Amino acid sequence: MSLGLGEGRIGFLGGGQLARMMAMAAKRLGLTVSVFDPSESACAFSFADHRFIASWDDKKAVRQFIDSADRFSIDHEHVPVEVLQKIEKKAFVAPSSSVLATIQDRLEQRRFLSRLGVGQTEYFEINSSTQVSTLKETLGSKVIFKTRRQGYDGKGQKRVDLNQTQKIDFSSMKDQWVAEKKIDFVKEISAIVCRSADGNFCDFPVVENRHEHGILVSSHYPADVSKKVAATALEVVHAIAEALDYVGVMAVEFFLSSSDQLKVNEIAPRVHNSGHFTWGACLTSQFEQHVRAVMALPLGDPSLVSKGVMLNLMGDLWQTSKPRFNAMLQIPGVEWVLYGKSPARLGRKMGHCLVHDHASLDAVALRFEQLKKSLEI
Repeated sequence: MSLGLGEGRIGFLGGGQLARMMAMAAKRLGLTVSVFDPSESACAFSFADHRFIASWDDKKAVRQFIDSADRFSIDHEHVPVEVLQKIEKKAFVAPSSSVLATIQDRLEQRRFLSRLGVGQTEYFEINSSTQVSTLKETLGSKVIFKTRRQGYDGKGQKRVDLNQTQKIDFSSMKDQWVAEKKIDFVKEISAIVCRSADGNFCDFPVVENRHEHGILVSSHYPADVSKKVAATALEVVHAIAEALDYVGVMAVEFFLSSSDQLKVNEIAPRVHNSGHFTWGACLTSQFEQHVRAVMALPLGDPSLVSKGVMLNLMGDLWQTSKPRFNAMLQIPGVEWVLYGKSPARLGRKMGHCLVHDHASLDAVALRFEQLKKSLEI
């Protein structure tokens, strides 16, 4: 049974910036918000009615958290599956523990996509008998070793040229790493959709992403791709969500080749950094849409109302002095969002901004250049 607007309690496992923005959306819908996170400085606590600061294996705290809400979701995909399984015995949680079990392990995620017949980055399972020659024959000389678990923002990756590497201790990598082929691509894009419990979909515009050192730097919306490419990307995400019986917002990152072929890089079973533009550029944001789906409320209208660029604000900007906020705030057509996180470490996402315009991408480009100059990036 769905709850009405202004009714119900939602709980978030993990208290990072994604939970913070979902909590903000939930509060706008009149919901009571609970947040569970091991860190007392979790930035989502600012918008929580009930805070639970405890380790994931604290059984008493988990029980109290379960009692504090009607329905639950996650801030990140590294939440222990066992915690979701405990919640599922008493309440609804999305994504489900079975989804998380598939996505958390990169090798399991690759196997799932293989069974589904979805085009993806070529991969190889590492075991103790793996040889450099076998990898070269299967994937070519340029490979990327990625941790099967806990990898994000470029962390847990090793780029290797097998032509220059004679020996690798594969026995120490067994059950922990997977090898992937380094591929040539012309663009990185992501497709974000929301699926309700009754199987209805709402699609957001496909976006074009730029990464540096594995970390998302900016997203351009909508992506400069053909209608066919955008439609194909969304069809793939629909197929993935259907196969997982997924509820809520899901993002899938793709590599796009010069011949317009798409290959899945990875699945994100949650709201996504490349979808931050939706709050301000779409009638319904990814954050509100996800809350609606989890709470069994009707999905909103995801229509795009402005074009533009989302730029991540990294902790690097704070290293020598505080960013020049006065200069930044004078640039027209820019929307600022800071997450209230501390400390501002190198590579840490501290906030983002949207440079958007209702009609002119040229105006967006000009403002974007002004913004980069003001940030000295």
